[in-house]
Amino acid sequence: MIAVPAHGLSTNTTWAYRAWQSDEGLPDNTVVGVEQSDDGFLWVTTRSGLARFDGVLFGEFNSANSAGAQTALMYASHLDRSNRLWVAKDRGVIVCVDRGRTTALTPENGLPIHEVRTIVHDREGDLWVSYIGAGGVGGEVLRISGQKIRRFTTSDGLPGGFSTCQLASDKDGQIWFAQGNRVGVFRGGGFTNLMAMQAQRIAMARSGGIWIYGSDSKQLYKFVEGGSRRAYGRLPTDRFNVNATVLYEDRSGALWIGTQDSGLFRHDGAAFKRITTAHYDIRTISEDRDGNIWVGTEGGGLNRIQPRSLELVDVNSGIDKEAVRSVCQDIDGDLWAVTQSGVLVRNTGDGWRNAATNNGVHIAFAQCVCADPLGGVWVGTQYLGLFSSRSGFTYSLAKANGLASISVRSLLATSTGDLWIGTESSNALHRLRGGKLQNYELPEGSSYISAMAIDASRKFWAGTADGQLIACDGDVLVNETPKALSPPKPIRSLFATPDGSVWIGYGGGGGLGRLKDGGFSHFGVNQGLHDSHISHIVADNQGRLWFGGNRGIFYVKQTEFDALAASRQERVRSIVYGSDEGLPNLQASYGVYPGAVLAKNSDLMIPMLNGLASVKIGKLKQNLKQSPVVITRVVVDDSVIAAYEYGESAERIEDLAQPKTELKLPPDHQRIEIEFTALSFTAPRNVSFKYKLEPLETAWVDLKEGQKRQASYTRVAPGDYTFRLKASNDWGLWSNPEIRLSIKIKPHFWQTWTFRVFASLLLCGIVGLAVRARHRRRILQLEQQRTMDGERARIAQDLHDDLGSGLTEISFGSEFAQDTSLGIVEMRQHAQAIGDRARELVASLDEIVWALNPKNDTVASLASYQTQYAERFLKPTRVRLRLNVARDLPALPLNADERHNLFLAFKEALNNVVQHSKATDVQLTIGEVGNVLKIIIVDNGRGFDPEIVISEADGLGNMRRRMERIGGSYSTESLKGKGATVTLTFPLSRK
Repeated sequence: MIAVPAHGLSTNTTWAYRAWQSDEGLPDNTVVGVEQSDDGFLWVTTRSGLARFDGVLFGEFNSANSAGAQTALMYASHLDRSNRLWVAKDRGVIVCVDRGRTTALTPENGLPIHEVRTIVHDREGDLWVSYIGAGGVGGEVLRISGQKIRRFTTSDGLPGGFSTCQLASDKDGQIWFAQGNRVGVFRGGGFTNLMAMQAQRIAMARSGGIWIYGSDSKQLYKFVEGGSRRAYGRLPTDRFNVNATVLYEDRSGALWIGTQDSGLFRHDGAAFKRITTAHYDIRTISEDRDGNIWVGTEGGGLNRIQPRSLELVDVNSGIDKEAVRSVCQDIDGDLWAVTQSGVLVRNTGDGWRNAATNNGVHIAFAQCVCADPLGGVWVGTQYLGLFSSRSGFTYSLAKANGLASISVRSLLATSTGDLWIGTESSNALHRLRGGKLQNYELPEGSSYISAMAIDASRKFWAGTADGQLIACDGDVLVNETPKALSPPKPIRSLFATPDGSVWIGYGGGGGLGRLKDGGFSHFGVNQGLHDSHISHIVADNQGRLWFGGNRGIFYVKQTEFDALAASRQERVRSIVYGSDEGLPNLQASYGVYPGAVLAKNSDLMIPMLNGLASVKIGKLKQNLKQSPVVITRVVVDDSVIAAYEYGESAERIEDLAQPKTELKLPPDHQRIEIEFTALSFTAPRNVSFKYKLEPLETAWVDLKEGQKRQASYTRVAPGDYTFRLKASNDWGLWSNPEIRLSIKIKPHFWQTWTFRVFASLLLCGIVGLAVRARHRRRILQLEQQRTMDGERARIAQDLHDDLGSGLTEISFGSEFAQDTSLGIVEMRQHAQAIGDRARELVASLDEIVWALNPKNDTVASLASYQTQYAERFLKPTRVRLRLNVARDLPALPLNADERHNLFLAFKEALNNVVQHSKATDVQLTIGEVGNVLKIIIVDNGRGFDPEIVISEADGLGNMRRRMERIGGSYSTESLKGKGATVTLTFPLSRK
């Protein structure tokens, strides 16, 4: 946590407020209700309108403003356990906002027309409403259960008398009341009195019972049924008649008390503390999930109360909010500071006081103060040279002692006892060692030294106001300026870290530099640095580098600088402190050294132009809560097409609160704007976003600091897109899962596939008709030529495959037969083989000639030839052939290719019977059924498993491919040991 007491605040400095008012979008500076819904938004009910708040922007909810009656005057609000927001308006209207949809109850439904005091809900979820009573009217109490409204009267146990009835619901949902001089509960259908007391306000106590603020006694009490009331005393205020307006117990058990005229108070169980707010009249108090307290005021807007995280200390110099120029801490733990007016102040643990010499003389014209490792401090002055506190500020160095100037601006004391001194005069650097002053000459034309550092190797570094970087190794000065920023910028600060880095803070927009291992890295706002004017650098020993600059205070993790320098990431993440802590417009001072310091208690002390900032590092708490991410609106060409829980609208738009929403956009859009937010209320300024529109963007886009929470795209091409979004909180915890939004951009009608196909077909048709009309004869000729060429190729292939291979076998067989070494038996065997092969070739040639003969181009001719071939093929075997060939086969034509493939498939089937089936009987059936030619071969052989054989047999595969080639089909049926049936079918209807 960062703690900041500011001069002129109330006596309690442990809490800070941040106020939002109408100039930041709040509808009205009078806030009567603040509720946080399940999705994380804050609903802020103001006197003149309802708004939804994300920590940065207010979105007015106009449908609630107009619901029920044309009046936006509002009195109270309440969020029930069903996440419905109830808002009490003028003229007796109560509006319900449920997931963005609004309904209204009015006097026509039986509601009174008076002003509502409180709204609560009970354990059953019913709503209870009480009304202000005065002047003989009002004071009603009613219950809303669904659409039923019941009004309670004295007959139900209420005291009556038209006085205002206070209502509260305890931790168990029990309804408590306080009216007149009675306090009790609603039980068994009526109100039961438990205690006699005048109660001005009541509220739930988290441990049980209720808190009571007495209207007569003006004291705070706690009361639990069955026990006695316990008094906690009066509020610490000079006013005697303090009127409480609201009581609220937070989750830590502390009670917050809002008053009408004395502001806000907090009771922690032991004592009251007054908490400063923007206005003394408090209307409502609530708490969000992160533990922030939200206070609505009458005229002071919306106030967020949280433990003070940045403290702007008044060093008690006598000037309100005076600038602090230099600060240090001595070995005894005392803090020392120098103010803009030259006053040296000291804090020994009990507050800041002017530091004086042993004789009570104050040091005048001080410019810088530096702790001495041997004890005490050194003080550099503007006109009096150098002083040491070890001698009671009597020891001094001036021109007479060798100083180049009596105006000392920079001091650095080393652990070895050296003191480095930078004076106003140019070319002036001194080292005091062992009582002797050694002078060093800076590069010609150098300005005064504005910063100093000792690195990890104990090398001394100095930076000047005109950008010169000097190092001293031993007794030799080395100008290191060429290794740093070019062109040079004024150096405001130097800081060395244990890894050997020397960090350089530049003015003039130069940002931050780092020298490490002989290399220089530069970091600016384009790389994520919050400020380009770095006046102070200090580490907190937890891996963070803190900076003070023209734009306030921020830190960056050192590992992020390392990753950026190594090109492992593109930007660093700056965590900013100031406005979110209620301290806007912070600016660091510069021009002297030392500047910022890490105190022994882990507090960071940073000199500012309006005081001394103190960052309490030990109280910083890691934020492990993810920030809910929401896409709030999608705008296309200035028209809202989708919104998050948008409420009623004249035009139908998509609700982004619904899961898996898909947006369909027209093709003629010019610009798409996707607005989003992350619901973080502790440090909304430090929320980071990454987004991309896939597939248009492949890399994540970082939303830079200060940019509107929006992604914009121009003239996106038709297609399907996914917008992906994620956010991280102030501790770098990224939202998981990320948010995704599907976007479909429709094409123009001429970009659709239907149009393209139609246009292509139309064009092809036109071209085809033109070509056909012009070249019909040529096409016919080419077709005939192609058919002829195909036939020739097939015949050539058959001749090559059958006759060529057969003649080759006969040739080789003849040569073997002429071998004189063979016996008579072997020669006869070769001769018989030659004869068998010659007969096969004759049969193959006969098949080719048959296929070529046009006279055979009919179904009947095919059947006749197949039967003849079957008889001839099976005759040498022991297989008996039975024929069943239809006599009335149609005289439909078959072309040569069809006859050829039908015959070869048939031939393959017979060959399988002879070679594999071991059949003794084959039946051949050829017929025509329904314009389909069927050739069926049935054997009585040993059969086979079709699944195994089909996957392994080339012959069966050949039959299938031949039949498919001519538009026919092939099938086989078999059971092992029971023969096989092969069926060849060929459609004749197309002939």
